[in-house]
Amino acid sequence: MARAAELLAESWTLLIVRELLRGERPADAISECVAGISPGVLANRLNGLQRAEVVTRRHRPNEQPVYRLTPAGLELRPLVEQLGVWGQRWLQPPRNGHLAPALLVRDIASEIDVDTLPQRPVAVEIVLSDAPEPRHWWLVLSLGHAEAHSQDPGVPVVARIAATLSALTNVWLGHTTWLHAIQSSSIRIHGQPDMVRSVLAWLGFSRYAKVQRADHPLPRT
Repeated sequence: MARAAELLAESWTLLIVRELLRGERPADAISECVAGISPGVLANRLNGLQRAEVVTRRHRPNEQPVYRLTPAGLELRPLVEQLGVWGQRWLQPPRNGHLAPALLVRDIASEIDVDTLPQRPVAVEIVLSDAPEPRHWWLVLSLGHAEAHSQDPGVPVVARIAATLSALTNVWLGHTTWLHAIQSSSIRIHGQPDMVRSVLAWLGFSRYAKVQRADHPLPRT
């Protein structure tokens, strides 16, 4: 265990692994989803994971290289998921400074049941009023596919969600419900009523939202 901790317990390392569990990524895409990491620290951690053969790098002509997990890295999935369960059960809700808009929107996209989506692509626009740029995001949804975009994809928008970053995070993590957030106006959804109902059914909640919270969460540090 000591040798594994020496490799994995450095700050940011497991967050990088978490992002690569979604699939291969260039460094910029990893950085977007790991709030607060500097380019130098990210490069250092990726180099260390490559030396340990937990991560490999694939070069692409005229594009950034992409990083992917080796079989050893993929075997970390249960550890990362269990840490998510533990954090949801025992830790206080995250503060704004610890939130990454890209992570939130991409996490939402990754959890959508793509078999319930319409045949033709549609978009759900998300505007995070207090987030750093980019504040506008789009979920592009079609049968079998759900992707997050930070630039207008040119797909018909069927609903628009306006929220603060913390309000959307609290709903996504199950600290409150979509209905309560809409009734309290912390989240506003614009669109035809039948389409709004469909969008709420598609988005749902994080896989961790059902985790039973501890009666006495740990204090903030």
